[in-house]
Amino acid sequence: MSEKRKYYFKKYGGKTASYLLLIFVALLLAVPFAWTLFSSLKPQVENISSTFTLLPKGSISQWDWHNYKVAVDQLNFFQGFRNTLTVAIPAVVFGVFSSAFVAYGFARFNFKYKQVIFLILLASLMIPFEITMIPMYVVFSKIGWINTYLPMIVPGMFGASEYIFFLTMYFIAIPRELVSSARVDGFSDFEIWYKIFLPISKPALIVVGIWSFQGTWNDLLGPLIWLTDSDKFTLQQSLAALNSATMSPPIELGVKMASTILITLPVLIVFLFTQKYILDTSKSEGIKG
Repeated sequence: MSEKRKYYFKKYGGKTASYLLLIFVALLLAVPFAWTLFSSLKPQVENISSTFTLLPKGSISQWDWHNYKVAVDQLNFFQGFRNTLTVAIPAVVFGVFSSAFVAYGFARFNFKYKQVIFLILLASLMIPFEITMIPMYVVFSKIGWINTYLPMIVPGMFGASEYIFFLTMYFIAIPRELVSSARVDGFSDFEIWYKIFLPISKPALIVVGIWSFQGTWNDLLGPLIWLTDSDKFTLQQSLAALNSATMSPPIELGVKMASTILITLPVLIVFLFTQKYILDTSKSEGIKG
């Protein structure tokens, strides 16, 4: 290999390999979504055909858009959408701010047993919900919260260990000079958190909000445990009921795929409009400069 080729390989080889890997991973994620999307636009005959085709037959106007109308009716989509937002909005809004408040305490104050408490916080990340759901059910049953949204809203309003840890690391990167200047100007600890830390940490707060919204929106196990009335079902619970329903005639595959797309769209739209903030969090180390 000539020196010139060695130079170009050394300079661009790593980047090329990284881009190829990213393209491969993107395809792995995109192909199942594309298959679901196009299957939702096929009639049942095409979906159960032994001959595989990704795209539906015919022009776009000939695709089976009726599957989406049936999916909206079968899912009771608008009621499920409202129920899911009823859970997600308070859990996300209050959860983000409470996590930021606790993270501010860990990042900027020294108090007795701080390290021990922080280690307990980290250790709680390894405890899955499946371990705590039975004790939680017993407690919530005794206080009358079963078949209400409170078990899915109230715990989330107090933040989560992973969000507190993430925001603590972000807050630590904020220069102490800003805090010192604020104290000279007469700011209280709460004002420093509210007027300095929160505005500077906007990208991180939005990322935590995205994670929280996605987790709440996609949650199925929680609603299955806490909710029994069908008029209170979230979208994920309605989709699970639709997929397990025994009807005559059975629900067509295209309708099930259309239901999946409808439920996925809100999360996808939120991500598309907020993805720049995810990239901005990678610049948090630059705050120190």
